[in-house]
Amino acid sequence: MTLPRVLQVDWKRQNVSWAQDDSAMLWRRRLYFSDFAAAATTGNKDIASFPGGLLIEGAFFWLITNFTGGGAATATLSAGTTGSAAAYVAATDVFAGARKAIVGLTLVPGTFLNASVPTDSATVRFALVASVNTNLLTTGSVDVYLRLRAASLEVS
Repeated sequence: MTLPRVLQVDWKRQNVSWAQDDSAMLWRRRLYFSDFAAAATTGNKDIASFPGGLLIEGAFFWLITNFTGGGAATATLSAGTTGSAAAYVAATDVFAGARKAIVGLTLVPGTFLNASVPTDSATVRFALVASVNTNLLTTGSVDVYLRLRAASLEVS
């Protein structure tokens, strides 16, 4: 007897639109070392395109290539808000080791991306901290996944 296919994954349908008050979905973006280039040991990549009403339920990184080069001895990456860059994923080593998953915090029952005014748009900050200025790095890439759910919030 053949078992039914319980789950089918279509890799072509990435980052589709969210339906309000429905299932949570994963938002994915690939970030490269050059996204963090700064003449400082901390490079921030802010993504400010998130609409109001989005809750974040969790986050994780999939490290593709270590962040190295330019004489760096260490590098960590975190995800969060502009006020707390490690609110979703704590600063974790992205300098050494094999390809790996970096699991973030589970935010239950969820936190609005813009916690102070949930109906306003929000910014997610990814912070790379290295032992050298981040513009000296020569390699590094990571896939970022955010588990988001859209809530319908009435504004009067």
